[in-house]
Amino acid sequence: MYGDGDDTGGKVEVVPIFSKTLAGIYEQQGHLNRAKFVYSKLLEKKPADPEVRKKLAEIHELETRHKAGWQKNASGPLVSDGEIVDYLMELLERVRRGRRNGLQ
Repeated sequence: MYGDGDDTGGKVEVVPIFSKTLAGIYEQQGHLNRAKFVYSKLLEKKPADPEVRKKLAEIHELETRHKAGWQKNASGPLVSDGEIVDYLMELLERVRRGRRNGLQ
């Protein structure tokens, strides 16, 4: 059976693997703190890596814009929170009209 006879007492050592791919996935999913952490670990290994430095700068810019009330939508352009609310209200009204007209 797996694990029989090992001397670790059943404990498995987890070794974190940091890669640009992992950082990019975190970034795409909106987990900017995780992405920053992975990129910073990569910089510890290769401090002169221009791609990693650029990504960290981009994340910093996104965080700055977010703090200023802007968010990145799925299609790319930056929009304000107010514009998002307006869009969602318009979408909700379309759904309500569809239900009143017998559409679902």
